[in-house]
Amino acid sequence: MRSVAIVHVALFHVLLGIIRFVPQHNLPAVLSRYPFWMNFTWQLFGVDVIFMVSAYLLSLGLIQNLDQTGAIDIRAHYIRRVSRIIPLYYVAIIIFAVAQKDTLTDVFLAASFVQFLLTGKAIVPVGGQWYICLPAIIWGLMHLKRPMLWLCIAIVISLAVRFVALAAQTL
Repeated sequence: MRSVAIVHVALFHVLLGIIRFVPQHNLPAVLSRYPFWMNFTWQLFGVDVIFMVSAYLLSLGLIQNLDQTGAIDIRAHYIRRVSRIIPLYYVAIIIFAVAQKDTLTDVFLAASFVQFLLTGKAIVPVGGQWYICLPAIIWGLMHLKRPMLWLCIAIVISLAVRFVALAAQTL
């Protein structure tokens, strides 16, 4: 699933790059010539799947930690995650902000993770909510019988909702 999602995201960026060179008045004609199945590539489905699979893998790691040690060390988990994610996120903010000519206020809001909540836009559109919500999700899963089954069901439901939204937009 992760590889398909990565290919989907790459295809989206290739198509977006091509579209940028099309004169604005010709854009509807160019888009109308794309095959119907390519409407799927304009959706953020690939990004959603990447974040869902990442959340699943993170959850799996926490569950394995619980099985091995009898406890989940959330503090150690967050230290590992933050030390890997935050430096790359800040580099991305700087690169995107310079390329898009964003203001220092936008950079500050993005760096403090509140830009989208306050302005409705984001310099770097990422799904950080998975990392913030993950401990609550894990805690809830660990109080259920068969947590992996429920996690898989949640992923399938999330994907189904996304497909329904996609189908509604294309009809």
